[in-house]
Amino acid sequence: MIGAPWPPEAVFGNTVDRVASPAPVPERKASIADALHLRLSRFLEKMSWGERRRVQILYGMLYPATLYLLDECSTDIDVAERRTVLELVRQECEAKDGCCVYATHILDGIEGWATHLLLMEGGRVVDFKAVEKLTMPLEDYALQFMSKRAHAARGFDAVAAPSLSQGSSAAISTTLSACPTTSSAAYPTPSTADAPVTYWPRGHADEKRSEIVINCAQLNYKDVFKNLSFQVFRGERVLLCGGNGTGKSTLLNMLGGKQFFDNRHGSLSVLGKRCYDDMLLNALVSYGGDWWTAVPGGEVHVREMLQLRTSRAERLREMLAVDIDWDVRHISAGEQKRVQLLLHLLDEKPVVLLDEATTDLDVYQRHSLLQFLYEESVQRGVTVVYSTHIFGGLEGWANAVVLLDRTMRGVHAVWRASEGQPISLQRVVDAIVALKAREAF
Repeated sequence: MIGAPWPPEAVFGNTVDRVASPAPVPERKASIADALHLRLSRFLEKMSWGERRRVQILYGMLYPATLYLLDECSTDIDVAERRTVLELVRQECEAKDGCCVYATHILDGIEGWATHLLLMEGGRVVDFKAVEKLTMPLEDYALQFMSKRAHAARGFDAVAAPSLSQGSSAAISTTLSACPTTSSAAYPTPSTADAPVTYWPRGHADEKRSEIVINCAQLNYKDVFKNLSFQVFRGERVLLCGGNGTGKSTLLNMLGGKQFFDNRHGSLSVLGKRCYDDMLLNALVSYGGDWWTAVPGGEVHVREMLQLRTSRAERLREMLAVDIDWDVRHISAGEQKRVQLLLHLLDEKPVVLLDEATTDLDVYQRHSLLQFLYEESVQRGVTVVYSTHIFGGLEGWANAVVLLDRTMRGVHAVWRASEGQPISLQRVVDAIVALKAREAF
């Protein structure tokens, strides 16, 4: 059984070898650690969350098994390592005539691995079928199921929402106009005082992509970044990508003012203001990355944490399916993540930074959030930087990709979409896998 991530205090002072010390077969431990790119002498507190998660997977596979129960075990690990984990489990199951039950919302990369699909609702099984009998991609099938469930719960007609994974920006626009989560009929019409703020400059036809919002120039930080440089422009939807340990979370923490670093020379700035040094950025940046590792102590209900006074707030609450009467001590990790996303996105700000924001969201909620962020970018000029290892439903969403390289400690590539030519996510995935193969452990 490989389930919830270990708490932060579990890793203090431990090496990979010490954590995996109960291994009955040392050769098996060494083989799996090598496949997962884990050096046994490394200390866990010096690892990224994704690397720590791989240590937990190593621990869970120390003993040979004929039944594997995996509960979102691939959250936080990059696409290359996810392939490795699934392949290790597949080989073990086939060799021992065993099986694996894998509960997950991350469906990209599952095609060709899963043999059956089991759908549950309200604690009961509602569908179980062979994957080979599906007439559509697995992600689309799950999205159709989840959208029907969500629409029925909200009183909409139970029809399937179009998929964001249709592969073009035009498909995204069609989805935005068709899906009830973005329909003006579904939400109160804003009053003049409640009208959304736009950050596009007047007459922005030529200038809309010329205003620099994030400027990173020759940034150096410990052994993570060396001469890191890139720019992000107004209204861009940026995918921040790279393998585990490339510094994605560190960079977002620095941009969001959560990480102290020497910025006296202005190597990293947002809207012309130096990150961390300029406190005015707190009012300009929505940062979703410091997710709860433990729920607040005592009885706390959602309604006590926020005020839903605008149509935007109510729209977000409905989109994320948050119940204001929830006691946050007694809700699931996915529900906690949705509450935090609601808190982070409640206020209108020109810059949104999200670090693995959708790991605990189901397929429909993930697509709905992507639709919302797309609208924010196109209609209001909000700049979105989104770090993720989950690429399902993202085809055609991003108009820029910043790919980090651990060996260079910097940017491997910056890709931007051109008119009628969206960024290929397969190209991004292939690049991440190739960069991972170059890393030394």
